[in-house]
Amino acid sequence: MEKTIKILLVEDDKNLGYILKSFLIVKGYPTVLSSDGLDALVRFENEAFDFVILDTVLSGIDGYTLADRIRQCDE
Repeated sequence: MEKTIKILLVEDDKNLGYILKSFLIVKGYPTVLSSDGLDALVRFENEAFDFVILDTVLSGIDGYTLADRIRQCDE
């Protein structure tokens, strides 16, 4: 049985985010789209994700800080 990879996509550009999310879903990857750093951190802490695609320029928490916080949560 093959495991499905669940993706957290963090992109503040709504058009690009929807395009990327649609593409990933069509390719068979369940994807959750978050448009800001704070929302993405809350989602990461409360849901199980296998992979994160992260924009670096975000509102709330920038992508670099978010990556550091995700690493701390995942230790």
